[in-house]
Amino acid sequence: MVAIGSKGRSATPAGRGVAAFAGFTVFLGQSSLTRRSRRATPAFMTHSARHDRRHDWMSPRVIRGKALFLPVALAAMLVCGAAVEVPTTTPPPSTPAPLSSGSVSQSAAQTLSGGTAELVERLQSDEPEVVIRALMALGLKKDIAAFVPILKLLVTRSDPDIRAVALATLEKLEYSVSFLVSVLEDGRQPAVAQAYAAYMLGRMQAREALPALVSALQSPYATVREHAMAALGSLHDMRAWKPLVIAAHEDPSPALRVKAQETAEALASATTQSSWPDAATLNAQIQDQDPAQRRAAAHALSERGNWWSVPLLIDALKDPDDEVRRLAARALGDLQDRRAVPPLIECLPTVSGLTLHTAIVALAVLKDRTAAPALIPYLEHPDPEARRFAARALGAFGDVAAAPALRRALADPVPQNRLEVTRALGSLKDGGAVPLLEKMARKDVEANRYAAIRALGAIGDPAAVAALERLLRSKDTIGVVTAINALREAGSMAAVPALEEMARKHREQWVREEALQAAIEIRGRARLEAARRPDNDVAAPSPGASPDKLSSGQTPD
Repeated sequence: MVAIGSKGRSATPAGRGVAAFAGFTVFLGQSSLTRRSRRATPAFMTHSARHDRRHDWMSPRVIRGKALFLPVALAAMLVCGAAVEVPTTTPPPSTPAPLSSGSVSQSAAQTLSGGTAELVERLQSDEPEVVIRALMALGLKKDIAAFVPILKLLVTRSDPDIRAVALATLEKLEYSVSFLVSVLEDGRQPAVAQAYAAYMLGRMQAREALPALVSALQSPYATVREHAMAALGSLHDMRAWKPLVIAAHEDPSPALRVKAQETAEALASATTQSSWPDAATLNAQIQDQDPAQRRAAAHALSERGNWWSVPLLIDALKDPDDEVRRLAARALGDLQDRRAVPPLIECLPTVSGLTLHTAIVALAVLKDRTAAPALIPYLEHPDPEARRFAARALGAFGDVAAAPALRRALADPVPQNRLEVTRALGSLKDGGAVPLLEKMARKDVEANRYAAIRALGAIGDPAAVAALERLLRSKDTIGVVTAINALREAGSMAAVPALEEMARKHREQWVREEALQAAIEIRGRARLEAARRPDNDVAAPSPGASPDKLSSGQTPD
């Protein structure tokens, strides 16, 4: 089989699956819907706009949903990773995050010696740091010969840091449309490569690839057909309408027939917007001498930008017009392209006001940990809005190195800023913040008190559980119920006696019912987890009131 590479290399038959965002987010799904490919494997990407949730992400109901879903999702990822067959070539998608490893820096990657072949050999190391350094160095080289080895790494390694850096490295390779078309048209290539080629052609909005994408609609692999449909929709070329309509009637997969129909309808609708300038026109307009034209182009590129727009928008971050810089930062965040992360970091000290806020928010949307060290100082910035957005971004990154600075930021004089800091500490599960959060849960403004209680539930360690049990004695009924829900989120059996006591003795019936339900859920989860263990040891009932009475579902008198 001819493998992927600028000069062609040999490879053995690949497995039938696609590995990968993650996103914004992200890169997990179900593929292999045909008889030839039945395994559940990671897909390259998810369309975040389709799943945009605008509810309160820290509400008790959402927290409970996340707590129950996360173990299932992690188990599915492990099963998927174990089931995929991968290309066995020697020295060989997410909402991707580029070159982000908590312990490996860009400078460390630059000091790694060796050519592409030697770096590819290091990808097989059992040491995560060695693999991450090799990936970073390959990203700096931008050699397309690393394409297959990185794809192989994605379907064989489950370490989240490795996968994030691998996806970022794929983004940095120097693709050409002709190379990606050759991959897509070669039926001997593995599905993982063809699907990624279709994905990249869609991102690049390469209209010259339309015939190859249309042919890919006949691929035996459902994942390849899915990404070919998405790419055809992004081309905004009516020549793709008829093939999509045919696929909507003839594709073997019912789900893909629906997708093809939706894509065809969206394409027909978009073509009626003939007055809208295309990306190529906007790319030229953003370099216009007139600042008003540059502003209009930067604003429009947020929605209609493409792969080629990103370097132009990066240049626009240095535009003499402040509004152009602000709109360019927003567009870079909207386009979700990790190439924008270093330029956005570099522009932070040079901007202020709304432009600074927009740049920080764009980095938060991109969710790249490499931006965390640059944003930590902004927790003490004179601008209150900048402090708030910095706290939100650091919570989104999930980098525990930011926890000490966030703890200090709990003393921010602006209540809304303390709220964002509290949420960030909960996201990081920072056990060191428990005493501060308990104090905030007693003495801050109402919204912050409840946010601190929810953050303690998200942390969920023994100290946080003990703090929540103490908060159950509060006279604030809403705060008590929030603490009950937080204990439900923490899921610790140590909290069951306190919940059962509250279910018997609290003066409010609805509070007793909440406490009873929380205790039942925690016990049920503990028994389920125990049943899954090899020894099948069911957790013994915790001390306290009669479990028979409390488990009956009846509210105590």
